[in-house]
Amino acid sequence: MYLADYHTHTQFSPDAHDPMTVMAQAALDAGMDEICFTDHVEPLTWGSNELRPPYDWSALTEDFANVQAALGDRIHLRLGMEMGDAQKAPAHMKKLLEDAPQFDFIIGSVHLLSERFGSEDLYLYTPKDQAEAQTALGDYLEEVLALAKLGGFTVLGHLTLPLRYFN
Repeated sequence: MYLADYHTHTQFSPDAHDPMTVMAQAALDAGMDEICFTDHVEPLTWGSNELRPPYDWSALTEDFANVQAALGDRIHLRLGMEMGDAQKAPAHMKKLLEDAPQFDFIIGSVHLLSERFGSEDLYLYTPKDQAEAQTALGDYLEEVLALAKLGGFTVLGHLTLPLRYFN
């Protein structure tokens, strides 16, 4: 069996903290054959509706070069990204990616509801009842459809994300 993980976040995502070398070593220790680092890349600043400033890709590419040098002969390494909520600001996302490194794999994902729900992060959103949860789920799927129509990614990620957080 060939084991790989293509949805991982490192110190370059706001929801993680480990460098790529630590993550690759953990993947090796778990018996994995391949890992793809897919850090968050979003057009909006985390936790707001403000356009994010340009990315400094040099630290990401330097960390990837470091993990390749340290462990690249023991595990297959790939560089990717999780393109989150690009449908919110497609032109800005395109601009952010102009000088990005070449990615092996891109996850397209939706983390935010539409403006109808105040662009609430699914992680923070709590529906008041089942009817509101169903309406929000429909809203989420409309956002996913908008992202799908935009394209620019390899796969859609975590389509059941609302189900993780709605209770």
